[in-house]
Amino acid sequence: MATALDDGSGTTVKGHFSALTERYYAEVLNSTLASTDRGLLRLVCQLIAECELLWQRVGAAGAFSSNDSLDDYSTTAVEMVWTPYLIGDLYQRLQGPQGGSDPATVAGGAAERFAGERALLSGGGRGSAAGVPELRAYTDSVLSSSAALAALPRQEALARSHAWFRVFFEWMENMELVTEETVERYSVYRAEQRTQRIELQRQTRELRSAWAELEARVQYLHAKRRRMRELLEASGEGLEEAGGEEEEALRERALARLRWSIYDACHQLQLSARELDMLRAIQPEQRATISAQYQQTLDAVRRGELSLGRQTYTVLPGGGMVVGTPQHPQPVDADALARAGGLSSEAMSAIASQQFFRQQVQQELMVDRNPPTMSLQDFAAKESAEVQRQMAEAAAAQQEQAEEDARLGREGVEERQRQKDSAWADWKDAHPAYGITNKGNYS
Repeated sequence: MATALDDGSGTTVKGHFSALTERYYAEVLNSTLASTDRGLLRLVCQLIAECELLWQRVGAAGAFSSNDSLDDYSTTAVEMVWTPYLIGDLYQRLQGPQGGSDPATVAGGAAERFAGERALLSGGGRGSAAGVPELRAYTDSVLSSSAALAALPRQEALARSHAWFRVFFEWMENMELVTEETVERYSVYRAEQRTQRIELQRQTRELRSAWAELEARVQYLHAKRRRMRELLEASGEGLEEAGGEEEEALRERALARLRWSIYDACHQLQLSARELDMLRAIQPEQRATISAQYQQTLDAVRRGELSLGRQTYTVLPGGGMVVGTPQHPQPVDADALARAGGLSSEAMSAIASQQFFRQQVQQELMVDRNPPTMSLQDFAAKESAEVQRQMAEAAAAQQEQAEEDARLGREGVEERQRQKDSAWADWKDAHPAYGITNKGNYS
């Protein structure tokens, strides 16, 4: 598909689509900006406008038909049929008019995007004069569409996203990449069907991995082709047109991307359908009232007048109560306290005595029953010290025995042993054995 766009730029349809997808990957899908960032909003609006114009003109030109089978689609057509999903995903990223945002600001960002094209309108630079009116019309169309999209409410953005996802599903069903039953099963949220949601997540993850593998293969083949071109140009030879293995890899990558997009679109429909139902059930005036009430509640909580959770109260003598505990008091409305007559001296003394009692309980009773476990280094040091102590005691006993033997002499040692044996024999005579033990009768 080498047909040039009718915007006067001379860019082919395939080249324009590739440029849009590259911007989508680099600046939207892999962006680190917050979803409410104005720069990201401008980019999303521009991509939506350009993708919608591209799809409209490709459809008007009859580049491919929904009646064709998958085998009838060229690789470029298989890649470009991804456009409805791309538009639906971009609409999901529109958060509605932000506070202080101006559609003119978005239009200004789009004007910067087309600064180079506007330079052609003055007659200088590249391009032919015949393409200037088409380029002007294309640029003005994108600028006006971007400004309108910036002011699009969140409810309308989700509705358009769902419509584009349905268009994408119709094309996928015609190409026999998915069945209507599968779309109906996974695109509708059912609270009781938790197993289906798990299956959807697993299927999406597996298809995303398959797409990533084919993407890496395509990038490798592109790098290989660039290297071959450089080598052949250095030798004065030319490189043949792409085809064969590279064309097959591109087609497989496009099909893998479509299969993943089917299940990802179902996942996004499940998430955003409930949000859309909620937005449709609430009128814009009610939303403004709810937002104002919520902000007033948060301000009251910050001032200490309200609490979003349970309160802790301290019961005072006489049945009175104060908010919080003596150690962690809560802010009290001074006007309400004055109207109630304030705190009496009896109440203040009760609070002081209660605080003292709590401190006493913490110091005397709340002892840590689970001291922290020692580290391996501390345990090794403790065991080493115990072994050294036992060795020192054994050495001291041996030293004492040697000194006593030296003092008694050989005859004294023999006499000591004789007395010990005689005492043991007397004890056995006084305590005769009853029965035979494993070691005999005390022998």
